[in-house]
Amino acid sequence: MPQHGDEDADLDAYPYLRGLNPAQLQAVIAPPEVPLQILAGPGSGKTRVLTSRVAHLVKRHHISPRRITAVTFTNKAANEMRKRLQALLGLSEASQLVLGTFHATCVRYLRRHGARIGLDTNFAIADADDCKKIMTRLLKEKKEELTMARISLREGDVLSVISKAKAKGETPEGMEIRAAQPESDSVLTVIAELYEDYEAALREAGALDFDDLLLFGLRLFRQHSGILESCTHILVDEFQDTNTTQYELMKCFSKAQGGVSIVGDPDQSIYGWRSAEIENLTKMTKDFDNVRAIYLEENYRSTGAILAASHSIVSQDKSRIEKNLYTSHPKSTTVTLKTLATPAVEASFISAEIKRLVAYSGGMLNFEDFAILLRYNALSRVLEAALQKEGIPNRIIGGRKFFERMEVKDLLAYLQLADNPHFTVRVWREYANIQPAFMRVINTPRRGIGDKSVADLVTAARRKKVPPMALCEAIVDGERLPEGIKPALKKKLASFVSVVRKLRRAAREDFPVEEIIRMALEKLNYEEYLRSTQQDYVERWENVQELISYSVIVAKEQSREAELDEEGTRPEGFASAKTFPLDAPSPSHKVEIPVHPMFRRGDSSSRSRSSSSVPDTNQRKANRPRVKVEDDIIEILSSDEEMDERPPQPAPAIAEDEDLMTPLRFFLQKSMLSTDTESNEPDEEISKVTMSTVHAAKGLEWPVVFIPAAEQGTFPSYRCTEEHEIAEERRLLYVAMTHFD
Repeated sequence: MPQHGDEDADLDAYPYLRGLNPAQLQAVIAPPEVPLQILAGPGSGKTRVLTSRVAHLVKRHHISPRRITAVTFTNKAANEMRKRLQALLGLSEASQLVLGTFHATCVRYLRRHGARIGLDTNFAIADADDCKKIMTRLLKEKKEELTMARISLREGDVLSVISKAKAKGETPEGMEIRAAQPESDSVLTVIAELYEDYEAALREAGALDFDDLLLFGLRLFRQHSGILESCTHILVDEFQDTNTTQYELMKCFSKAQGGVSIVGDPDQSIYGWRSAEIENLTKMTKDFDNVRAIYLEENYRSTGAILAASHSIVSQDKSRIEKNLYTSHPKSTTVTLKTLATPAVEASFISAEIKRLVAYSGGMLNFEDFAILLRYNALSRVLEAALQKEGIPNRIIGGRKFFERMEVKDLLAYLQLADNPHFTVRVWREYANIQPAFMRVINTPRRGIGDKSVADLVTAARRKKVPPMALCEAIVDGERLPEGIKPALKKKLASFVSVVRKLRRAAREDFPVEEIIRMALEKLNYEEYLRSTQQDYVERWENVQELISYSVIVAKEQSREAELDEEGTRPEGFASAKTFPLDAPSPSHKVEIPVHPMFRRGDSSSRSRSSSSVPDTNQRKANRPRVKVEDDIIEILSSDEEMDERPPQPAPAIAEDEDLMTPLRFFLQKSMLSTDTESNEPDEEISKVTMSTVHAAKGLEWPVVFIPAAEQGTFPSYRCTEEHEIAEERRLLYVAMTHFD
C-alpha cells in the first residue's frame, strides 16, 4: 500500500495508481474535500494525474461521474482527457462526466436554465464576424458625434476593450462609472456608450458573444446557486490561464459542495494579453481555507541540460512561485546557442541542420519530429524559403504560410497589376486557382464598389475582349460607359486606377521594389485599413514589414546575378535556381544596443532582422537580364472559366522593352516561386516540419525544437516595456524551451 497522501489505497484495487511517483500519488489520492493546487511543471505528467484523480474520485470515493465537472482550455485537451478517462472508467461512466471548456460548460447550463435570468434558451452564439458587423454599424451611427469630438475608433479596438472588460466582469454600467473618474478621458466614455449599445444589439438579435457565455453563466450561478448542487467536485486544468470571470465561475462550482482541484504552472502563464490572471493562484489561497499545494517537479520529457537552461531564464523573475524541476534523464546533448549574422543565414542553418539530423539518425528522426517555434508569424517567411530550398515539407499551426496571408496577397496583387495590368494575374498553370489580382484588390481597401459592380465590369470586359483593368482605365479616361455600368462607378474607379498607374510609373522607372511597396502603402493608407478592419492588426503589419525586408533581399540577389552575367561567371543552371541570399548586412548598418534586462545574464550581441539598404540604381537597366514571357503564363478572369486558349495579347503596358526583367518582375517571380511548396503526395502521408508561434504550440511537444531570433526585440518583443510584460516574455521563452519531447 502506498504510504503517501491522506488515505490508504490498494494498488491492486486501483491499478491507475501504479507507476505514479510520490508527488503524483499524493495529488491523486488527496481528500476530495480539501481545496487542492497541483503545481505541475512542464513534462511532469499532469494530464495523467488529473485523469487519475477523476478516476479515484469515482472509484475510491464513489462520487457519481454526473457530479464531477472537469474544465479544460481547449476542445483538443478535453478530447484527450475524455479518451484517457474512457480507458480508466469505461465508456458508460466517462460519458456521464461534465467535461469541456469553460464556454462549453456554461452553454450547457444556459441552454437548460437560462430562462431563470430572462435569457431565451434558444440563443445564438455570435462569432467574430457577427460582432464586427454590429460594431461597424454602431460606429457609423456615431460617426458625426465622433467627428465633432475628434475621436477615431476602429471596430477591432473597441471590441478588444469590451472583451477585456467582460473578462474582468465589468458591465457597461461599471465602465461608465470608471469613465466618469477624473483621471479618465472622453474616449472611454464613448466606448462605454458603445458597449451598452453593443449589448443591446446582441440581445435584440437573441445572441451572446463568447465573453457573454461566461458572464451570463456567472450571473445564472450567482442568482440560482442551487443549480450547481449537483456538482460535488470541479477540476480545472491550465489554471494559470484563467481570467477573473473564469476564476469566479470556479468559485461558484466549488461552493456547492466544496470540492475543487486545480492544475497549473505559473511559469507557463503566457496569455496576459488576453486577460489571463497569473495572480489567481495566489488569490485562491486567500479565498479558500486550508488550500493544499502539491508540487510535481519530476520532469519526464526534457534532459537536465534543457531544464537547467530554461530555469536560468524563468528564475530571473524573483516574484514567481519557486519550483525546482529535476529529471532522471542524463544531461545528454547541451542546449546549443548559435549566433548567426542574418535571419537568412539563421534560416539556412536550421534547414540544413534538420536535413542533416534526419539523414544521420538512422531512421529515428523524420521531418515530423522537428518544430520551429516563432515569437510571431512574420518570422516564418525567411524560414519557409530556406526549407523550400532544401526540399523540406513544412506546415504552419494556426496560421497561413507567409505568401498566403491576406495582407501579403493584397500587396502582391497591386504589384502584379503595376507590373503588367493587362494580365489579370501572371502565374504558372499549377497556380491557376489563385484569386486574380484585379478581382482581389479592386475594392481593397473598401471603395464602395460592390460585388454586383465588379461582376458587371468583368462581364463588360469579356464582351469587349479586353482585360478588366484596361476597361477600368478606359472608363476613367472618359470612354463611353459600357452597357450595364452605372455613371457613379467612374468616380470610385478613379482612385483605384490612380494608385495602379502611380505604381506602374514607378515600376517603369526601375524604382526599388521596397519603394514601390511603401508607395502603395501610402497611397492606399493601408496601415489604417488594417488597423480599422483586423483585430490582429499588429501582427499583420509586421508581415507587411517583412515583405519589405524580403524585397530588399531579392534586390540584392538580382544585383549579384547581374554582376555574374557581366563577368561571365554564372554557373550552368544558375538562372533557374531557387536561391536565397546568405549575405550579412554591411558594417555600416550595425547598431550597438544596450542589453535588455531579460538577457542580463546572457550574450550582449544583437542583430537586425531587416535592412533598408537597396542596390545602386544607376546601372539597373544596363544590368538586368533579358527574359521572354513564358508561353504558359495565362490570364485568369474567373476560377471556373475554361482556359483552353490563350487570351488576346494586349499591347505592352510596362516598359518599352517587354522582355526586360525589371526589379519588380524579378521580385514577383521570386515571390511566386516561394509559394511552390506543394507535393503530389496525399497530405496526411507526408512527414512535415512544424512551424508555429509559441502561443499556438502550447501543449504540443517534439523531439527536436529550434527557436529562431532568440534576441533583443523578439524575445522579449519590442512591444513589451513594462516589467510584468517582460516577465511574461521570459515565461514565453521558457515554454518554448520546454517543448522538447
